[in-house]
Amino acid sequence: MAAAKDVAREALLERLTNRQKNVVTSDQRRVLVVAGAGSGKTEVMARRVAWWVAVKSVPRSAIVAFTFTEKAAEEMKFRIRSQVQRVTKDDGASILGGMYVGTIHSFCLKALRELRPDVYHNFDVIDDAARIALV
Repeated sequence: MAAAKDVAREALLERLTNRQKNVVTSDQRRVLVVAGAGSGKTEVMARRVAWWVAVKSVPRSAIVAFTFTEKAAEEMKFRIRSQVQRVTKDDGASILGGMYVGTIHSFCLKALRELRPDVYHNFDVIDDAARIALV
């Protein structure tokens, strides 16, 4: 078990800067990563999630990772799946295993529906095109 965790550690930290390594390995539960386009934010967050799964043994259902756009959320899902699969023996169907990866808007709507399904069952998150069409 320890050998597998050592292999995962090495794989998840390869080719990262010291600042990126600090984010991936941080014991903080919440980390806000603010950086310019193309700086590696999504890759670092994907490796951070894989770190929790493979090195820290955090249950996947306890992991929430969100961003602001659907496009960014889909990219993050793809990268998280890739990193987790790279450092674990999980098959493709179970990689996310109950973790939430998506937009902050969808996450909040999901929470509202769980808290008050009688009130929020008909609410939805709309994108810019749907907003313009609605107006």
